[in-house]
Amino acid sequence: MTTLELAATTTVLAGLARGDRPLPPQVGDGSSWVSGDCWFYCGRRGLPVLWLGPATAPGGLTAPLYACTDCIARINDRIWEYAGTRDAQVTPARGRHARPRRHRFFRLPAIEGR
Repeated sequence: MTTLELAATTTVLAGLARGDRPLPPQVGDGSSWVSGDCWFYCGRRGLPVLWLGPATAPGGLTAPLYACTDCIARINDRIWEYAGTRDAQVTPARGRHARPRRHRFFRLPAIEGR
């Protein structure tokens, strides 16, 4: 990681500690927006969309996944909600994420005659 990347990461982490959320991508922010169809919640057509990555269907068929600003904002909110619920599960005594206890299985002694 370069010094510039480290400084940017530190700035973002400091903002997160204060409760600031990074803004989701917006049209005109320098990202590669194109005119097309939103593949997410709204399904609108012919508006600025941003490529989020490839989507893979069962059988290995892939397609480019695009979303509009409104749907990206909804996805961003859901991610932050998830992060908040995940962080709420931190166990204060151990400082780790709460995990379900693993069941311990014991080998029963062999029964003679079987």
